[in-house]
Amino acid sequence: MRACVITGRRKHVDPLPLLALLAVFLLVSSGLMRESLWYDEARSMWVVRPPGPIDMLSRLDCDVHPPLYFFLLDAWVALVGESAYAARMLSTAFAMLGLAATYAVGKRLFDRWTAWMAVAVLGTAGVFIYYAREARMYSLMLCLGALSMWACVRWLRRPTLARSVSYGLLMAAFLYTHYYAVFFILTQALYVLLVRPRYLARWLAVAVLALALFALWMPGLLQQAHAHFDGALDPSQPTDWWTVCWMVAVLTGGAWWLQLAPFVLGRALVELRRYRGAILLLLLWLLVTPLAALTLNLWVPLFYHARYLIAILPAGALLVAYGLRRVFWRPLACLLLLALACAQLVAFDRFWPDKPPWEPAVRRMVAARRPEEPSLIYIADCCVEAYYDRQYGIRNESALDLSSRRHSPAEVREIVSSLDAAPAVWLIMPANLPETWDAIWALAAERRVGYRDGVELMFFYRFDREGGDDPRFRFGDLLRYDGGLVDPTSVRQGEQVCAEVDLTALASVDGSYSAGVHLVNPVGALVAQADEGIGVLDPGEQVSALRCLHLPADIEPGDYSLHLVIYNWATIERLPVVEGGADGVFWGDALVFSKVTVAK
Repeated sequence: MRACVITGRRKHVDPLPLLALLAVFLLVSSGLMRESLWYDEARSMWVVRPPGPIDMLSRLDCDVHPPLYFFLLDAWVALVGESAYAARMLSTAFAMLGLAATYAVGKRLFDRWTAWMAVAVLGTAGVFIYYAREARMYSLMLCLGALSMWACVRWLRRPTLARSVSYGLLMAAFLYTHYYAVFFILTQALYVLLVRPRYLARWLAVAVLALALFALWMPGLLQQAHAHFDGALDPSQPTDWWTVCWMVAVLTGGAWWLQLAPFVLGRALVELRRYRGAILLLLLWLLVTPLAALTLNLWVPLFYHARYLIAILPAGALLVAYGLRRVFWRPLACLLLLALACAQLVAFDRFWPDKPPWEPAVRRMVAARRPEEPSLIYIADCCVEAYYDRQYGIRNESALDLSSRRHSPAEVREIVSSLDAAPAVWLIMPANLPETWDAIWALAAERRVGYRDGVELMFFYRFDREGGDDPRFRFGDLLRYDGGLVDPTSVRQGEQVCAEVDLTALASVDGSYSAGVHLVNPVGALVAQADEGIGVLDPGEQVSALRCLHLPADIEPGDYSLHLVIYNWATIERLPVVEGGADGVFWGDALVFSKVTVAK
């Protein structure tokens, strides 16, 4: 789409939108390598590396989105490689196309200056910049949302066959990118009904074309719904006032008051009648999707996430630009635009914290590890560590891969015993596995920690025969765990399990903390618990916490873990478990310190 000024028969390319797009591209692309590729992006990279097309479709069950972005990413990385920079550049390209489409919509609805200011507002928005740098489908959502609205406006002016087909194809492409496209189709249906009711039958034909094309994906949609019906993939967000406030803050970068200022300092409200059709479209574009999503979220878990609303950003930017264009004094309008852009950029770090530093942590570990040193490794296929395994060879020739199946505590101890002759053994496993805790306690019985590092819940530990220090677990900066692995025990269904844990206060402890011992099954579900307050402790004071759990009479036989948690009983917030000194490694929010075998 080229913005042109027509003078007679000659067309002159308008440099203003080109310069704006170039500036935003430089801003976005300068940060593509600032952070490591992380969990969501790694899931994308796993989906697009299948042995064949059928395997890609089956891998989409690991995700919750339609396939178009993944097919495009697969073709892209086949051409340019799968580095973080290359994978993210595709998202940047979609973001730039979305900006160009926003300019085109703004110019059709208003004028070139309004369209240019909308590009400036949108291009400096934190949510836009963040997802333009992420190897996920969200910038493609924004792109197709803006393009479909541009196609809708263009089609309403002259609904030819060619425009109808292209409009329907854009609808279908949006549906194949994200399920929230349904709300955009609803938005456009409402707009056509309100401004061109005589075109509704023709519009329905366009929508039928899009839905007929999308029907090919219905088996995949049903499979994804079945795989993730319980919402286990991601924490849900309730539909409440706090969620709405946070949504507004994220989408506006906290600068909502600056976005409203132009409507107070100009004639934007006075001219609403003149632009009522355009304003109606922008309001529907801005409001229908979040209102529908938050409403459905009351009944369908995980239906709402703020990032799913990214395609409404052009509407907000165009509304703000409409207000800026009508500020009484042009220098004031420029000052407001500059202030808004700066406020959004300054707020970026507040709303979008750094991604976990996976790449530097993996590179440090690979540099410290010798090829002959054996490693106990667990790497799931669709997780971020699998991506870095392909990049840096985490699973080398000396690795013992435990990811093929679940291992009992006895099997883990047997594997560790088989490595007794090795001077050093590496543990490269995630904290949320029972095998990880079984391995670290087995290794710590005969060895000491010579290297410790971690990122998120993935750990890189080396246990040495000589040198190093013992594992030291603490709960935040408040309490130190003084025990090691408590001897495993065997019990029967309905019996009682008692465990005593020794703690030392590292700082003053008030009476608001409790120590809980929880019995957890192999998939992480809580089965039984015993919780009691710790009391008031002075620094250096020790306490022995005895907790007895009554096992349910119908508990399934098998191996269970005992977890120690320290939490504030008023807020239920758990203290983090940290291993090591001041710069320790985060091990989650529960310390696994014993095993229980339940028999009938």
